[in-house]
Amino acid sequence: MNILIADQSEVTRFGVKLVIKQVKKIFQIFEASTYTEVVDTIRREDISSLFVNYSILDTQLNQAVHTLMVISPNLKVLLLYPYREDHLVPHVLNSGVHGYLSFNASLSDSVSAISSFLRMGKHFSADILQNKKIMSDTPLSREVLLSLLSPKEKEILSHFLDGKETHTIAEALNIKSSTVYTYKFRIFSKLGVRNLVQLSEVIQIM
Repeated sequence: MNILIADQSEVTRFGVKLVIKQVKKIFQIFEASTYTEVVDTIRREDISSLFVNYSILDTQLNQAVHTLMVISPNLKVLLLYPYREDHLVPHVLNSGVHGYLSFNASLSDSVSAISSFLRMGKHFSADILQNKKIMSDTPLSREVLLSLLSPKEKEILSHFLDGKETHTIAEALNIKSSTVYTYKFRIFSKLGVRNLVQLSEVIQIM
């Protein structure tokens, strides 16, 4: 069994590797720090399980997961998620991954989750399964959605909701327009929307 751990932080990759080794001894572990490295490794090696940080796939999560599955149809993907399980937004829950592991999970819960994932090819906690059901019918509150954003993303979001154009926001914040676009895509991805109209509706501004 070949396993790929993808995270920008070498310390995080090392920690995940230690937990995996508590679960299963006979396998080879590869590492990646970017999405490009993930794709290259999966093309080059016979990877059966991918443990990947949400932020590496963040901007276009569903498309990124789909691309990986096209390259390796039998690949199993466990998403390492930086928020609590009750903050998983719909587009993350429906992204096509085979399991989730929150950075807030205890060591025992992490070992249990990874063991389940490696044994069965999937891991969904009871809370996540319940969230899948709830989120299919009930929108998240504005407060919960905003808590998913960084301070800078919230600042840029407020400008967009005021009706400002990208270049105007860039000038006001003294940053490049391309940087504003990057933040916009991150905001859209985290909140599961495709445009500013949907964004306004989701956070109950309109």
